[in-house]
Amino acid sequence: TISKYTGDQLFVSDKSSSATRSCMAVRDSRGPQYPVWVDTIGYDDTYYLADSDSFKEMLRFLCNERLLKVKAIIWTVGSQERKDARLRKQADFINQFKDVDIWDNVIILVKQP
Repeated sequence: TISKYTGDQLFVSDKSSSATRSCMAVRDSRGPQYPVWVDTIGYDDTYYLADSDSFKEMLRFLCNERLLKVKAIIWTVGSQERKDARLRKQADFINQFKDVDIWDNVIILVKQP
């Protein structure tokens, strides 16, 4: 998704394992007036980083990069996802940004297998 919008070529995994191992900021190649995208480790990481540690790492990264205004969250889920408890935990993870109010700015993308 980030590659499509920014023009940068990023590593993407075609497997169920995580491709992102640390947070990174990707600036749009069209210019500084466009938003900065942040790729994060995310919730339920396959490299077994605890969710609380992942969230703390993301907050530190945003602070260090001076990215202090989150405008939207892209939530990517698999089309075969049927685990309500897992989705609920991911939603709780997103909710930590700004309880309830963040949901007006959450975009859900469904990946095809």
